[in-house]
Amino acid sequence: MKHFKVASRVIVFIVIAAMMLSGLGLVVWNPSSGQEEDSLPTLNENGGSPSGFYGSMELGVSYPEQLVMGEAYTQYLGTEVESADFNGDGVDDIATNLAVYDSGLNAVALFYGGSYERYYKPSTADVVFTGPSVDDYAAYFTTGDFNGDGLADVAVTSFGTPSAIYIYLNDGNWEGEINTSSADLVIYGADWGDIGYPLLSGDLNGDGMDDLIIGEEQADFSQMYIFYGRSVYSNDTLLINASQYDVRINCTKTNLGGTEWYLGPYIDVADVTGDGYDDLLIGAQVSYLEDDDGVVMLLPGGLYLPKDIDLKTHPHFEFLGYEDYEIYWASHGDFDGDGVNDVMVFSPEAFHNYGGAFIFFSTSYGVVGSIYLLDADLIIRGPSPLGDMGFKGISDLDGDGRDEILAGSPSLSSDAGGLYLIYRSEFDNLLDNVYDMTLVTPSFYLSGPSKNSWLCDEYLYPNVLLTDFNGDGEVELTLGMPGLKNSLEESEPAYAGGIYLVHQQRTTFSVIDMQMSDIHTAGGMNVLGADYPYTMSFKLYNSWHRTDIRGMTVTFGFSGSMSGESVRLLWTPQTMEIRKGVDFGHYLELLGYDVSIVDDYTWAFTISFVLTHNITSEDPMNIGVSARAGLDLQTSGFPPGSYRMELDVELIGELTVIGEDNGLISPGEYLHKDEMVLVSG
Repeated sequence: MKHFKVASRVIVFIVIAAMMLSGLGLVVWNPSSGQEEDSLPTLNENGGSPSGFYGSMELGVSYPEQLVMGEAYTQYLGTEVESADFNGDGVDDIATNLAVYDSGLNAVALFYGGSYERYYKPSTADVVFTGPSVDDYAAYFTTGDFNGDGLADVAVTSFGTPSAIYIYLNDGNWEGEINTSSADLVIYGADWGDIGYPLLSGDLNGDGMDDLIIGEEQADFSQMYIFYGRSVYSNDTLLINASQYDVRINCTKTNLGGTEWYLGPYIDVADVTGDGYDDLLIGAQVSYLEDDDGVVMLLPGGLYLPKDIDLKTHPHFEFLGYEDYEIYWASHGDFDGDGVNDVMVFSPEAFHNYGGAFIFFSTSYGVVGSIYLLDADLIIRGPSPLGDMGFKGISDLDGDGRDEILAGSPSLSSDAGGLYLIYRSEFDNLLDNVYDMTLVTPSFYLSGPSKNSWLCDEYLYPNVLLTDFNGDGEVELTLGMPGLKNSLEESEPAYAGGIYLVHQQRTTFSVIDMQMSDIHTAGGMNVLGADYPYTMSFKLYNSWHRTDIRGMTVTFGFSGSMSGESVRLLWTPQTMEIRKGVDFGHYLELLGYDVSIVDDYTWAFTISFVLTHNITSEDPMNIGVSARAGLDLQTSGFPPGSYRMELDVELIGELTVIGEDNGLISPGEYLHKDEMVLVSG
């Protein structure tokens, strides 16, 4: 066997006499044809999409752009999720509750936004507020600026004996674990679990500071308490039994059909009357008339709310349900674009369990009186008879000045959960005021990642919202799912829970500008020669950030008689080295490389190499680049054209070289560039 160095230009074989050549067939390989897939792994390509939520997305197919995941069994992270700016950098941060934290304590964890991190977990949270003991249940919390200093504060429920609300005023220096001894104010109830659900905030008296609204669902009377925000708190302890509240709202508990029903567990806070004061929307499964049609009561905020309010006698407005159309949930949004929030009430049982939402423009109601839900300005009928559809208003996404609507259920998509986004503009072409989801498909649908993830549990009320967590100016759908198993951890704890942040635009991740230098082309095929230096150059582009790229592999995959063998060059940003990986046959020598930063989103690579004469196949060669980024992003790219090696020649007869070194070739010698081979004999 004689070995010939094949140069960057084609070697012309002129046949003078009969001879035998082994394996010199030219086969054109097309990277898009799917041939030789065994030599380079097939990867999923992740491309970008237009801004906005349109079409559909399956969270069970790929991870979202960012996520927060629980780490422990039954941690139930994501049961409640809120967003606020806790560190004053102008970027949304996320707060969520943990049923289980260190040493069994319950906790509320804060995660600061504005970074390019993909994966967050409680053990790396920026701030954690821990409960007082393992027997307490710090499941509920709310955020608000309770002292008017411009920083978001936190209030946390503890169902101890007695139950308590711990209020932490933000000094701008929160970090690490903070226990209840550091609370700035503690509000005590009388017994275990009698206060703290629901727990909300809003500026009811219009002084520019958020007030704390505390529910007392499990007390002898279903009551709510309002504690006004103050620039300075004169006491660090307040007792409800000592009437140290600012306002008490009394909703008498009633008994219907042998079952106790509590009024007031479902509350929304917003200015829905346009007077500058936040109002309370109080849902109840049983009205004070003791029917079971449900009611949502609008209690207007104001500067002079009395100390005690009895909803049986105090003026307010009511949205009334019907039999089989029970309403006791409410949301809000500016659905008609007039600058004033409107009221949306909904019933999971409406339309024979299909569920329904009923939107009342602010011009349709006042501060006193009542209206029945079928007199709504807009009506939405759910997509299927699940009995647990919830609805929620969110801010304007398409720029038409009107807020949008979310509709979802944990039972959709075979119990993986599903969420619809209905743009307000979708109502414009309806023949009437009813948006029937059995006939009209909303613009966007998202299915949950797994069965019993509890996406859209509790009717979207506590854990489905919009945030701008990464600070790019585009809001994300932020979805709490307390039933998730954490598949990113080795132990894969069940019910660890999680929060998915679904961005409007997926990351664009690709191999670009890929070129091969010093290559000779003949007959539509790029020809490589043994022991001759070549240079490959390409870039990796990631629209999220170049630091998001986790690794890169260059693969030279052989076919024909060498099918299954390959050479791999490996790179990781941790070492910044390009090193040779798999090469059992010593088929490639790495001569050098350069890795440089182009911009915040792009790495540039230049690699010099030679292929050795140990390669025994001249079938098409698969040369490709694959790379990994984010949590599950993968991409691949190929240099232009098709490639093969000029390999060893076995012949009968003499071989003469015409060129730089005319004459016969001796064993072990190689051809030089631009030489021709004459074969005779």
